[in-house]
Amino acid sequence: FSDIFGGITSHHVPTAFPLLAEFYSRLKNTKNIDTFIILGPDHWEKGRADVSISKADFVTPFGKLSPDMDIINKLEESRFVVHDETPFEDHSIHSQLLFIAKLFPNAKIVPIVFRSSTANEYAEKLGDLMASLSGPNTFVVGSVDFSHYLNEEQARPLDARSATILAGIDPRLAGLTRTDSPASLTTLVAAVKKMGATVSIPIGDGSFNSADFSNVNDFTTGYVVQFFGTKKEERSSNDRDGTMLFVGDIMLSRSVGTYM
Repeated sequence: FSDIFGGITSHHVPTAFPLLAEFYSRLKNTKNIDTFIILGPDHWEKGRADVSISKADFVTPFGKLSPDMDIINKLEESRFVVHDETPFEDHSIHSQLLFIAKLFPNAKIVPIVFRSSTANEYAEKLGDLMASLSGPNTFVVGSVDFSHYLNEEQARPLDARSATILAGIDPRLAGLTRTDSPASLTTLVAAVKKMGATVSIPIGDGSFNSADFSNVNDFTTGYVVQFFGTKKEERSSNDRDGTMLFVGDIMLSRSVGTYM
C-alpha cells in the first residue's frame, strides 16, 4: 500500500484470534494509526437508537484506550449516532480493543455499533460523513463475521462471494453480503471509498471458515479479512533510472575542435 484507510476482520473470539493477530500485525508494519473507528453489530439489540456511539474509556489487559472526543462529538452533533453506553458490552468492539491496546497503545478509539434495523442508505451517508471527519492517520475497522450456523461446505462459497463483492469497494453492494452487520460494512466501504481507497488487498484468499482453526466443520462461522487503500505504483522490468541533460548552442568542430 502507498496508503491504507480501513479493513475488515472477525470478532469471533477466541477461534479467530490467529486472523486478528495477523490483521493488526500487518497494519502495525504498514502505518502508524492515531485513531481507530470501530464498527460492529449491536448483537443483542440493546441500543435505544439504530446507531450507538460510546464515549467511555475502555480498560484492557494491555492498558486503557481513550475515546477520540473530537470525532465523537461531531458525529453526535450530526444526529447520525446517539450516545448510549448500554450496548457496549458487545464482543464486536472488545475483540478489537485487545489487539489495538497491545500494538497501538497510544491510539484513540471511536466505537460504534449498529442495530439490525439500520438502513443501508443511512449507513452509507454516515460513512461519507465519517470520511470527512477522519485525519491522515485514522483507520476504520469493520468488526463483522459472515456466514453463520452452516456446515463448512455450504459456508465457503457464500463467504468467497462476500469477499468478491467487498473487493469492488461499492457501498451500494456491501450490504448485500452474508454478514451479521450489513450496515457496518456499508458504512466502512462508503468511508474508505470517500477517503480515497481504490484497491482491496486480502489476507490469504480473503475468506476463511472457523473450521480452519477448530475441529468443528458442521456448525461454522465465516470470516472475510481484507484491507482497503491505495496501491504503490509497480515499475515494469524495463524501467531504468537515468539522467538526461538538455543543452543548446554547443559546437565542437572547426576552431573549437582545433583548440580542444
